[in-house]
Amino acid sequence: MEREVQQAIMESMQEVMNETSTKGDEISLMSKSDRDDVVARKCHELENKLAQIMTEKAATEVELEDALHKISLLQEANERGGITSSTETAGSVAATLQLQQLQEKLRSTQEELFHADAEAQEAKLRLSESLKTIEDLRKMNEALTREAAVAKQVRDELDVAREELLNAQRQISTLETWKKRRVDETNALRIRCTKLEEDNAACLQALSELKQENRLNSSLRANAEASRNQSVEATSRVSELELRTLQLEEELKQSRADLQSSLHENQVLLEEMRRLRDRCEKNPLSSDYESGDNLGHLQSSLNLPAKPVNSNGSAKETSNEAVYEVEQRYRGYLAKALEVIRQLDRRAVAAETAAVNQNGEAKPAGESEIARLQVLLVEKDNIIEQLERHHEQARRQRDLEDRMMLTAWYHLGMRVNRAHTERLLHEEAGDKSVNDSFLSQQRRVHLNSPLRGTPRSNL
Repeated sequence: MEREVQQAIMESMQEVMNETSTKGDEISLMSKSDRDDVVARKCHELENKLAQIMTEKAATEVELEDALHKISLLQEANERGGITSSTETAGSVAATLQLQQLQEKLRSTQEELFHADAEAQEAKLRLSESLKTIEDLRKMNEALTREAAVAKQVRDELDVAREELLNAQRQISTLETWKKRRVDETNALRIRCTKLEEDNAACLQALSELKQENRLNSSLRANAEASRNQSVEATSRVSELELRTLQLEEELKQSRADLQSSLHENQVLLEEMRRLRDRCEKNPLSSDYESGDNLGHLQSSLNLPAKPVNSNGSAKETSNEAVYEVEQRYRGYLAKALEVIRQLDRRAVAAETAAVNQNGEAKPAGESEIARLQVLLVEKDNIIEQLERHHEQARRQRDLEDRMMLTAWYHLGMRVNRAHTERLLHEEAGDKSVNDSFLSQQRRVHLNSPLRGTPRSNL
């Protein structure tokens, strides 16, 4: 029986080893998490089976103890012996039969216990094998993690190397393009140099041809002489115009001097009027007789400036007429100067076109004459601008003088009207105060004076 048990144990161990080998191959192909799950599940199953076997072993041990107890009781009863009857023999037979059954049962329980021990040993072996496999798998997992880290590091290094290789290839490609561009530029420069040499040769040939044409052509000099004569005539006309403008300026200065003298006379008259007004303002405080004498003298003095005023008006009209005549003459001279300049411009343009038609390019002598004519034209433009500026200044001065004359006449008229009204008021005040006393007359004159509270007008 022990041999059969050992054979069964060996077979079960062989099966376990086969299962572990096949499952180990499967587990090696699985991933780390799957392998851990499978090993944990197998360990749990083995633990459950071991617990079941231990419970069966405990149950069989309890039954074996009961059977042994019964057998010991039967043996004690047989040893006591004595006189046996038929009933006792029958009971002993039954006891022996029961004993045999119990022995068979004990044997069977022992076999089952042996099987349970064998299974427990087998489970322990499986557990130890599974623990070993778990440890091996853990070590393998650690090794694989280390290899994975190394592989990741190697992959990173490989990526860096790949990027460096790409940068190097890119730099090589840019260098190649720069080389190609440099070669193209050198070829273009060579072509350009050859073209410039050809152009230089053509320019030298054209220069020699132009020199020959310059020796042959002499008509341009005659045209230059004609243009020079025209420019001399133009300069003479410009000088005449300048003399006329100077004469006009002298006449304008003379008219300004006359105007200044008339203004001075007007200023003297205004001073006289101011002085008379001051005397008129002081007269109401004196006696009635003195006021009457002063008013008569004031009226006579106010009637005096009529002739100077008329003379000033006539002088102003004559000065205005003179200025108008000067302006008209200036405008005529300006129109003539503009016409002369236009004629000179047309002649210069005609001369240039004729020279260009005769000769394809400008010659040094013709260029100098044209430049001289252009300088003369610029001088004429400057003279015209100066004349226009002088005319504008004269117009502004004339407008200013007209405004000053108008303001002076306005102030003079206002003063005459005011003096006349004051005289009338004084006469009315004298008629009313005939029957009054001296103090009441003075008080009334002082209170009813038209000059009280009125501001003085400035000249």
